[in-house]
Amino acid sequence: MFRWDEGNASPSLPTEVPIKTIDTDYHSPTPDTPTSPPPKGCPFSNDLYACGNAKVDYRITGATLSGNRLWFAWSEGGNSAARNSPLRTPHISLMIVNSSSFKPIREEYFADGTYANARPTLATNSAGEVGITWAWGGGGTYWGNTAIGIIDDPPALTGSFNYTGFGTTGGVPGHYFGIRELYPETTGNFLAANFVQLSGANHPHVIVFRR
Repeated sequence: MFRWDEGNASPSLPTEVPIKTIDTDYHSPTPDTPTSPPPKGCPFSNDLYACGNAKVDYRITGATLSGNRLWFAWSEGGNSAARNSPLRTPHISLMIVNSSSFKPIREEYFADGTYANARPTLATNSAGEVGITWAWGGGGTYWGNTAIGIIDDPPALTGSFNYTGFGTTGGVPGHYFGIRELYPETTGNFLAANFVQLSGANHPHVIVFRR
């Protein structure tokens, strides 16, 4: 991480923030019956997040500032060796960093061990609350679905969370494209948007939520 203040010609020297080792096995099957051979570059034809148009990786997709805390979120693969842990399936990693010192405060996870969780986005509202949207599915039962929430801090992984999609067939929206406070309101409402497929066509889907 580095700091680049207004008026400065160049940023500060970077500060390394250590994180735990990232697992990269993003496989989580949909309810489809696998076909043979699978598509090029895909280990399975019914994979939700490991390949194809829905492929995810460990790039940071969510970032926001609340008070003196920087929040970062990214998708992480499952750890097959962690058989009795929620981390055995693809999950979301969340890092909180002090915005002044760049020292890590803690690293935590969104994980349940049954389905995959991926594609997090973050935003902060006027009350300083951190909102999150993410995608979930797979586990041999679900296609890609959507979820929203507001994270308490501390502890980080408590809060108000809602699953807004429960599709077991194709065409269900796989994730929200972003989250922000509903401008110009200052009531703490968050807005997130994606699309749904109806009769073969894509239609905008917007959700407004608060605690």
